[in-house]
Amino acid sequence: MDTAQIGIDIGTSTISISFINPLGVGMFSDEVEDISFPACIAFVDKITYLGSSAKRYLKKYPSQTIFQLKEIGLKVSELSPSIFSQYSITSDEYGNTMISIEAEKLSFTPQQLLSQLLVYCKSRITKALFFDSPKIQVSLSVPSFFSDSQRRMMEEAGTSAGLDVLRIVNDPTMVCYGYGLTDKEDEKTYVIIDIGNSCDVSILLIDEGIVEILGTSRDSSIGGELMTENLLKNMISMIEERHKCCIAEDLTAVSILYDACESAKCQLSTHSHVDLKIDIPSSTGDISFCHTLLRDEFERLNWSLFERIPKVIDQAFENVFGSVPYSKSDMNEIILAGGCCYIPRIKHVVRDYFDHEPLCSINPDEVIARGLAILSKRLSTPVEIIDESHDAPTQAEIEEMVAMAEQYLREDQTKQAKERLQNAVQIITRCIETFDLLSSSQLFTLRNAVERWSLWLSRHPDAMKEEYEGQFTELCEFISSVEEVKPLITGPVVHFNNFTDKNINFIEDLD
Repeated sequence: MDTAQIGIDIGTSTISISFINPLGVGMFSDEVEDISFPACIAFVDKITYLGSSAKRYLKKYPSQTIFQLKEIGLKVSELSPSIFSQYSITSDEYGNTMISIEAEKLSFTPQQLLSQLLVYCKSRITKALFFDSPKIQVSLSVPSFFSDSQRRMMEEAGTSAGLDVLRIVNDPTMVCYGYGLTDKEDEKTYVIIDIGNSCDVSILLIDEGIVEILGTSRDSSIGGELMTENLLKNMISMIEERHKCCIAEDLTAVSILYDACESAKCQLSTHSHVDLKIDIPSSTGDISFCHTLLRDEFERLNWSLFERIPKVIDQAFENVFGSVPYSKSDMNEIILAGGCCYIPRIKHVVRDYFDHEPLCSINPDEVIARGLAILSKRLSTPVEIIDESHDAPTQAEIEEMVAMAEQYLREDQTKQAKERLQNAVQIITRCIETFDLLSSSQLFTLRNAVERWSLWLSRHPDAMKEEYEGQFTELCEFISSVEEVKPLITGPVVHFNNFTDKNINFIEDLD
């Protein structure tokens, strides 16, 4: 195997990278084991930092740290006022955007910065895959409102990074692919609510696998970054009042508090409160700050953001084009995507609006990337072109061709099932060879699995398709059920899905 089918979702604030192998759809992680990592670049002391290491400098060196890169357009005329307030923006003689890092005396185009991020993504991919120098075929996603020039910018950045860009596609369409909605034949309508660092709502119609975006709306002032900022401002105010000091201008202190607020925001999605204990160095003396942050307090600080979400949904319905109007009662399903959809209050707001429980069964941080990997797999599968220039065949010739086709299909399906099992055994073998931190119990378990299924393959070279599929299912269930191997499955390099029968059948459908 020398080609990898990959999906890369460069969001406003985070990046997710997915892949498909015989065991399912999986996610790559970064150096700190995060599946979704910051879409961030920092230039500090002649060193370029990317991902999680770059975001550490967001508050300490804000003018040297590029965040929300995807929002920066090719032309200065396309930029929103908020971009000018964050970065030093200039333009060349043709009006093209140039981003200057004055402290480092550097200047970049948006394509160059995006290319650096994609090179970083490529390094994570090649480090984790079990084969050397792969050809990487990728699909990249963009918001549905992106202009043609912004889409070209993404494609050019991918090509510059050494990636084979198969397709630039809309985020909401990839949510549908991630949930397998395009496999359904009947006509249905969906609402996709994607809340990451902005709130994007899309109304979609899917008919026989074709996705049509009927209407969209967006509010860039609703998002996780602003929620963290509101929490940060409140925290600074509490510290200054309690300790009679001024730390708002102390970039080191603010950076420490920002990290604590970001972590607390994530924890409050699953906990009713978070106990904070933060040691803050200050020019007027070190400060030890302790506070129990309640989920209710977090929701109160961001209530103005939560209550605007229904207005964005209303706007999406108003923006539906065509002669047929749609309302919330016409929607077959409401789907949540984006990291902020972990927040319980957001789920409640959406549920109350539609009087229907939203679908969020797939990790909202991953669902777009999963859809992209599935699309890359489909796009990379060659399509046979049939020559119809000859005379029409006779009925006997048609029957003969049908019989031959059925025979070839059975043989091909059997071959694919056998190869799927062989590849699974090979991947486990390479896990044993590649991972240096495997415990003795993990090695024993994996070697036993390799020996068991290698022996079965050698004894059954001409087995039936159903026998190979049964052995593949049994192998997946064995790997996912062994406690000693679970740390490997959820480890820092590659994350696999749970190997349920549903997931296995799903991958078989893709093949």
